[in-house]
Amino acid sequence: HVRSRRQRQMCIRDSLCGTQPDAMRYVRAFDIFTMPSLQEGLGLALLEGMSGRLPVMGSDIPAMRPLLQGAGGRLFNPGDVASLTEQLRAGLADSEAERAAQGERAYRYLRREHDIDDFRRKYRELLEGDQPLTGSSS
Repeated sequence: HVRSRRQRQMCIRDSLCGTQPDAMRYVRAFDIFTMPSLQEGLGLALLEGMSGRLPVMGSDIPAMRPLLQGAGGRLFNPGDVASLTEQLRAGLADSEAERAAQGERAYRYLRREHDIDDFRRKYRELLEGDQPLTGSSS
């Protein structure tokens, strides 16, 4: 029984525990980064998928909707397996060149809107700012 490369890859089940050197190599091995969440605070993993230059798709929830729309990603209804399946099939039906272009679009969006240096600067400003932090018990 001979299987295609894609069939072999779909049968592999791995767990990654702890810090992995060059973890991005695992992300880059995906065809599409899919995040089927019911709720998220930020959607950081989705940004990580974008950093791997992958086409992205995820649940149509408030935290991820603007990220997916900005990156040109696909949305599906949260908790709706049929909707997720439909989007996965559509994404996998795209040619490799189309998926590569989608991944580059997602990466450009990430760099433009969520640049790590900008994030660090804003975070530092927040921590070093004049505004007292609320909710502390001093």
